[in-house]
Amino acid sequence: MEQSGESIVPEGLIRLVSGDGFQYTIEAQYATVSGVIQTMMNSSFKESRTRIVNLPHVKGRVLERICQYFYYIPRFRGGGGMAPFPRGSADSGAVSSVDSFVGVFEIPPELSIDIYVCARYLDM
Repeated sequence: MEQSGESIVPEGLIRLVSGDGFQYTIEAQYATVSGVIQTMMNSSFKESRTRIVNLPHVKGRVLERICQYFYYIPRFRGGGGMAPFPRGSADSGAVSSVDSFVGVFEIPPELSIDIYVCARYLDM
C-alpha cells in the first residue's frame, strides 16, 4: 500500500479510473498505445509507481469504449495506423455497403464527441 492509501496494480497491468468512479484494469502493452499513458508509466510520476491513472474528466461509459479500443487498435497499426479499407472490387470502385468494412470499430453516436476528445487527450 502507498502512504496515500492507494493500492499498487501488479506489473503488466494498468488501472484507469473515470471521473464517476468506474475502474478498468487492462494489460499495460495495450494501454500504452496511448502516448500520454506511456509517458506516465516511463516517468517519475506517481502513476508509474501505483500503475493507476485517474481521468477525472472522462465518464465511465467513454473510458470503457476507450479501453476496448486499446485492444482493437494494435491489430491495425502495422499498416501505418490506417483502419482497414472496405472490401470491394478494385475495378468497379464500388463498395457494397458499410457492413462490408473489415474490422470496423463501432462508436455509439451519442458518445462520439466524448470519445474523440478523450482519444485526442490520450494521444491515440
